[in-house]
Amino acid sequence: MINRIINEIEKCLANECFFAALSLSLTLVDTCGKAKYPEKGNKDRFISWYDSHIGDKYKPTSEFSADMPYMSGELAYQLRCMLLHQSTPSAIDTSKGEKASVKDDRNQINEFILTISSDTDEGLSFVSYTQGFDVKDSSLKVSVLNLCRRIVNAVHSYYEQNQGKFGFF
Repeated sequence: MINRIINEIEKCLANECFFAALSLSLTLVDTCGKAKYPEKGNKDRFISWYDSHIGDKYKPTSEFSADMPYMSGELAYQLRCMLLHQSTPSAIDTSKGEKASVKDDRNQINEFILTISSDTDEGLSFVSYTQGFDVKDSSLKVSVLNLCRRIVNAVHSYYEQNQGKFGFF
């Protein structure tokens, strides 16, 4: 079933059905989270699986990136909830004028931008500072294609190595 869903995601991307591809991709993170962490609740297993297989690999680590936001498991989970439950392609509810409600300070972004661009587009992080060098605003720009590819690659690899954990299908 996992490989069939991956094939459908690829078809969606090839036919420019980007939000269908993203929705399916995010549900695969749920599925893999259930396989790896069956004892955890849905949110915790989603975030844990995403971070350990995707998010931590793309977390900026240079000495100048301490404040730079990145697509963490928390932001991916918020995107999943906003997209699947409200049909809103964002990781933050901008109608409330609030930052993302995540534990990691660097990912409390004011703006989340999804782009339709190349699957090699790594996205961008923006941070502005006050005169006292405190973070004033931050935003994250993420390519739908790149995010889908990252998820699909991680899911495929995990599934191939752990098929026995997917007995719930």
